[in-house]
Amino acid sequence: IDIIKQQKLKEVSLVGHSYGGGVALITSLFLTEKMPDILSRLVLIDNIAYPQDTPFFINILATPLLGGVATALMPTSSQVEMVLNKAYYNDELITTESIEAYTKPLQSSEGLNALQRAARQILPSDLPQLSTEYQKIDVPTKIIWGENDEIIPLSIGQQLHQAIDSSTLEVIASCGHIPHEECPDETIPIIIDFLNNHNY
Repeated sequence: IDIIKQQKLKEVSLVGHSYGGGVALITSLFLTEKMPDILSRLVLIDNIAYPQDTPFFINILATPLLGGVATALMPTSSQVEMVLNKAYYNDELITTESIEAYTKPLQSSEGLNALQRAARQILPSDLPQLSTEYQKIDVPTKIIWGENDEIIPLSIGQQLHQAIDSSTLEVIASCGHIPHEECPDETIPIIIDFLNNHNY
């Protein structure tokens, strides 16, 4: 929101995935209420939206002391691979490059600290109240979900689609929590077409 204000942005399109999708969703609520006519489009991908059970690795990271111990005992690349195995539907699509890319920022104490702090905040305490406000979002919204997401289940996406009248829901078959990475050939064109189609 500060960036939007500072840069005096207009016709903003927000795209967010997972935790970032939750940030985009809450930002959209603020813009709808406080800065109408700024938000143009919204794309939400397998995002946090409603109270739910969090995955085991989030619970471990969010636990004081235990999170630090757990991350210290296992090589960072092994932790990343374990999480990607949960995030992907087809584990054979997980590449060495992906593991390295996710591992690199977590090899510093600052990166691990940021990860643990994010895990503790991943479901805000006021999420039940916030989730009753989604119906106020009235810009064209594309919701994209991996059919086999084990981290944030498809039922969350379906519930979100019901709440936002201006939304359409695209379900990517045989795909997990990161459809733009696991199934890019199906997912990326949907995003591009949506953002380029001003009559959508």
